[in-house]
Amino acid sequence: MRKTADMNLDRDGRVAESRRQARVMTLPGRAALSESRETLQAVIDAVPAMINVKDTAFRYIMMNAFQSELYGVDCESAVGRSATELLGAEYGSYTEDLDRRVFESGEPIPFFEEKFCDVHEVWRTLLTTKVPLHDRSGTTIGIVTVSLDISRRKDAEQALRQGEQRYRSLFEAAPISLWEEDWSEVKKLVDELRADGASDIAAAFRDRPELLMEAGRRIKILDVNDATLKIYHADDKQKLIDEQHRRLRETPWPSLLEEIQYLSSGQNGVTTETDDTRLDGSPFHVRTTMELPKNHQEDWRRVFAAVEDITEARALSQQLRFQAAHDALTGLVNRREFENRLERALKSAEGGRSEHALCYLDLDQFKIINDTCGHVAGDELLRRLGRVLAQQVRRQDTLARLGGDEFGVLLEHCSMHVAERVANALRRTIEDFRFAWEKQIFGIGVSIGVVPIHSQGQTVSSILSAADAACYAAKDRGRNRIHIYHEGDVDLARRHGEMRWVTRIQTALEENRFELARQPIVSLSGDEGSDRHYELLLRMRDEDGKIVPPEAFLPAAERYNLSIKLDRWVVREAFRILTRDPVHLENLFLCSINLSGVSLADEDFLIFVTSELASAGLPPRKVCFEITETAAIANLPGAMRFIEVLRRIGCRFALDDFGSGLSSFAYLKSLPVDFLKIDGVFVKDIVDDPIDRELVRSINQIGHVMGKRTIAEFVESAEILSALGEIGVDYAQGFELGKPTLLTKL
Repeated sequence: MRKTADMNLDRDGRVAESRRQARVMTLPGRAALSESRETLQAVIDAVPAMINVKDTAFRYIMMNAFQSELYGVDCESAVGRSATELLGAEYGSYTEDLDRRVFESGEPIPFFEEKFCDVHEVWRTLLTTKVPLHDRSGTTIGIVTVSLDISRRKDAEQALRQGEQRYRSLFEAAPISLWEEDWSEVKKLVDELRADGASDIAAAFRDRPELLMEAGRRIKILDVNDATLKIYHADDKQKLIDEQHRRLRETPWPSLLEEIQYLSSGQNGVTTETDDTRLDGSPFHVRTTMELPKNHQEDWRRVFAAVEDITEARALSQQLRFQAAHDALTGLVNRREFENRLERALKSAEGGRSEHALCYLDLDQFKIINDTCGHVAGDELLRRLGRVLAQQVRRQDTLARLGGDEFGVLLEHCSMHVAERVANALRRTIEDFRFAWEKQIFGIGVSIGVVPIHSQGQTVSSILSAADAACYAAKDRGRNRIHIYHEGDVDLARRHGEMRWVTRIQTALEENRFELARQPIVSLSGDEGSDRHYELLLRMRDEDGKIVPPEAFLPAAERYNLSIKLDRWVVREAFRILTRDPVHLENLFLCSINLSGVSLADEDFLIFVTSELASAGLPPRKVCFEITETAAIANLPGAMRFIEVLRRIGCRFALDDFGSGLSSFAYLKSLPVDFLKIDGVFVKDIVDDPIDRELVRSINQIGHVMGKRTIAEFVESAEILSALGEIGVDYAQGFELGKPTLLTKL
């Protein structure tokens, strides 16, 4: 039994015009029909459609091969049988009703769609027409049925509808603003320009603004999704679309030229950033990505635009860029950005094309304010002074905080005569500046080094070094004055002597002429032996193999930014030595390693330390990093992060030279260290000086209250050691307990 679905047919005969108008067929008579049977059969068998002829009793006279295959019957055996006999009562009754309608009316039934299930149980969609067959007298002698199999086309149409539905669902549900637009009229405008010989479409629009206006007017917005309504603060799609059309008519879209350029060049996925306005008038910033679907890349009938509100992201990006180039405390340009601008100025001075100058400022008496009022007051002084200095320089000049209490001024297109005048004006401004803090008023001075920038063999490093040397020459001559750098300056000879250490240090690193020594740190309670807890100290051998004391080269290393290189060498070498003897490592309580203040603020150095710990396989609990109080406070945010990260994985920290600054206790709560190393200045005289003794007692007591253990430095006699024991200090270090010895072996 064959199955059928309802056909798309008007039972009253009022049928929509078909794509192919059915025609009435006529033959001379029954004899002629019989004579031409073989010819007709050959013809209809060649047609890839279902074709059959029935008599007036609705029995098959002919059937072609295509239909017989789908019916599962032989063409000859079908002759003389009805549809009911071949396909069952349901389909037979349905098709005979149609045949009867044609027979009785004498009119054809134009093409209509019907569903048919063939012998293979495959449902097919047929486009069917039934035509009466008349003899020459006009008498109906049969009915011809032609059915085209349009299943594939219907499946394709269904897939297209489903795809469109899925697209619509995704379009509406997308969390990002989506616009569907028709740019086909803009494409015509582009084609016209090309036909007129325009090779550069962007230039053609740029040269004729009226064309760009016309392009904007030709854009037709087809649809927007709900996310678009949200970011534009709109409550109605059509209202938003109309408003956008109005804007495009009045003013070209800011990115329209760029979008036309990309689309006309065959590129897809163009992204632009522009300012936009919501319907309530509030401004915001958007990033727009435009794409053409593959089947519309030639006609631009369908262009999709994804619009993102990047107002907050852009503000954050601008803030990050500002922070990367500016000092967090004063808001002035930072050292990195200052060096970038100095590099550009140096290039512009090549060949004598421009003349520039650099002023290097180092405040005098700044430490007094820090020690008297604390670093909070010092920070406030730097902020206020930065604002004052900014008013004294030209707009094209660059004022920067280079670190600590040091400032730099890059004077572009400025002669040395004018630079000297500017430097003196800056000096007088700072000299006249008064800083009030908690009913106290302070005055400060400044030493300024001035260096000409002429590009003859100069580099950024050499200019800064010369400025630094000139600045310190001004300090050496009495402070609160300027010093202009000249080649061969006698006052700078000493500074250049320090600079020569830079080369010596770098060469020593390359030739591996640095060594480590250790000095024991002894527990006064007798918990650890001298071989279980010690501090590693850096030593350097000169070109002749003699030991160079650290005080000879470390100041130059710190001044000329070599501290991080030395710290890297110390960390790597220390980890190598500690892990080469498993027995010693097992018995080791703690090994202390000194770090410079510069390393604390260097994110790459932190990554380096964690990587070295992991690759060496060294237990972090065996390592203690020593940082000086002044270095920690000068780089407090960096020091805090450095300490927190490494303590989290098990390392410990000691605050060295504690007590040397009067603000020590104020910052102690902020620094999560494990040990306080009491400054040896107080320790060495505790036997004879009661004030030093009480200072040590106070530091020890406060350290214990805060859960930190204390270490006394400069323990040079048994009497000092005994006094420390009475006070209750936890550890001691000094010549009385052991001098530093080179680590030839553990």
